[in-house]
Amino acid sequence: MGAFLVGACGGERAVNRAADFVRAARSVRMQVQDRSAGAERSVEIVCPDRVRVTADTTSGRLEIVAVGQQAFGRTGDGAWIKVPLSFVNAPAICAGATWRPGAPDLATFLRAMMNLQVSEEPVGPRQVNGVACQDWEAVDRRSATPAGGRPRFRLCLGTADKRPMQITLPDATWTFAEWNADLAIEAPSMVTGEPASATAP
Repeated sequence: MGAFLVGACGGERAVNRAADFVRAARSVRMQVQDRSAGAERSVEIVCPDRVRVTADTTSGRLEIVAVGQQAFGRTGDGAWIKVPLSFVNAPAICAGATWRPGAPDLATFLRAMMNLQVSEEPVGPRQVNGVACQDWEAVDRRSATPAGGRPRFRLCLGTADKRPMQITLPDATWTFAEWNADLAIEAPSMVTGEPASATAP
C-alpha cells in the first residue's frame, strides 16, 4: 500500500516542526551508514562546532575529534595527531559545523523539503531507539536520478515533538539515538607528545 498525500498543510507542518526542533538542539548522538561504506560510524555533536566520530576499521577503532577549526585523530589507544578538518566524516547537523563549510545544516535541509511532495506513510508509528516516530516520505518531482526515478527521502519524526529519529537519504541513513544529552567533547590534552594548545595557530 503506497503513501498518501497529506498536502501542504500536514506535510509542511511536520517538517517545519522538525526543523524548529533541530535548530533549538544543543547536542545529538547518532549513527551514520553510507550506502557505499560497510562500516557504520558513531557521531556525537555538541552544537555548534564540536564533534566526535568513531568507526571500527581493519586497523582498529578510529576516532576523530574536532573543536572549532582544529581536528585530531587516533587509532585505538594510539597517540593523537593533528589532522585536516576534511577527515571529519560527519553530517552538518547544527549551523556552524566547521567540518562542512558551506553545507546546509539539518534544519535548513528540512525546511527545503517543504518544497517537495511530502506524504505520511499509512502504517506506524514505529520505535527508533525507544522513541515513537511516524514515517514520512518526501519526493522531488522536479528532478530524476540517473536510473530515471525520483529522489526520495524518508523521515521518521517523533510523534510527540517531531524530532528526527531516522532520515533515509538516497546515499545514506542517519539514525538518531539521543538529542540534547549532556555531551562533553574536548580537544585532547596531548597531541603527538605536545599539549594540544601548543598546536593552535
